[in-house]
Amino acid sequence: MIRDSSLIAVLLLLACAAGAGESPPDSSESAVILQYHHIGRETPAATSVTPAQFAAHLSHLDAAGFAVWPLGRVVEHLQRGAAFPPRCVAITFDDAYDSVLSEAWPLLQARDWPCCIFVSSGAIDAGYAGFLDWAQMRELAAAGVCFANHSASHAHLVRRLTDESREAWAARMREEIGACQQRLRDELGAAPPFFAYPYGEYSPALREIVRQLDLIGFGQQSGAVWPGSDLGVLPRFPMSGAYAEMESFALKVHCRALPVLRADPQSPLRAMSDPPPVLRLHLADGDYRADQLAAYAGGERIRLVWTDREAGRLEVRAGEPLPPGRSRYNITAPERGGARYFWYSHLWIRGMEHND
Repeated sequence: MIRDSSLIAVLLLLACAAGAGESPPDSSESAVILQYHHIGRETPAATSVTPAQFAAHLSHLDAAGFAVWPLGRVVEHLQRGAAFPPRCVAITFDDAYDSVLSEAWPLLQARDWPCCIFVSSGAIDAGYAGFLDWAQMRELAAAGVCFANHSASHAHLVRRLTDESREAWAARMREEIGACQQRLRDELGAAPPFFAYPYGEYSPALREIVRQLDLIGFGQQSGAVWPGSDLGVLPRFPMSGAYAEMESFALKVHCRALPVLRADPQSPLRAMSDPPPVLRLHLADGDYRADQLAAYAGGERIRLVWTDREAGRLEVRAGEPLPPGRSRYNITAPERGGARYFWYSHLWIRGMEHND
């Protein structure tokens, strides 16, 4: 969505300078969480990076002097409101594909870098091909890898079944999430309080269940995390396909969190008959260039209007109906006195009007 090639070139120069001992502009209030699925050449492009791409990503982080933290340490800093290092990332993988062990883990282990793998326990219990098994996960856990909850079934959890009441759905969600948490404890001896929403899909009701279960939620909407982030649905940058190319990767890992204090509507669920949604944001002050805020949907720039500039309130709206299923509004602004971008992403799910 950001197409300024000169910006990308400057970002790459900043990364090289950081590796040579020069500090880029400070971003101590932000960290970036990366999300991967497959590491392979033959797996679906929409959920894959090649082994060469993954190696290049790690090399970039190394050369730029990033602190690669365990996911738990990032969460703990968010909870305490503590400052992050100027360049800080956590690495996560969804679904526990076996390519994480064969392709990613040796590269991470060589640098002594941590990662967290989100597991859908039903696929593991069924012995599906292409996934890690419990024995392999025990070996990785003994080496320090974190394994966390990605639900039992990896279903579209925001969808209620035909004729299912809200109460029955909520009970099913508690069972779905709790069952995976218990399987992690049974097989690995521990289950950290982390939950990654399958497909990144959430609703206020599902988020509330996750928080009632004392879990930290992780989505797939892009952006950095900061102390103002919602612990029920923390952003992660998905890495796959064109979004994993090095120029895009460099832009994202160097970004900062746009300080959104509130976003309305809080539910991403939209009816098929709904017009393009209006997103209302309340922003805190920050080192971003407010006069250069821009919004995008589907890679195209969309309408952004300040409703109260002094109070930090604005509205964003696409000009065309959203596509069915998942889509996003992305809002960005360049950094004052630097080359990086502040970033916020808001999820929409069109066609789910009866599920919230």
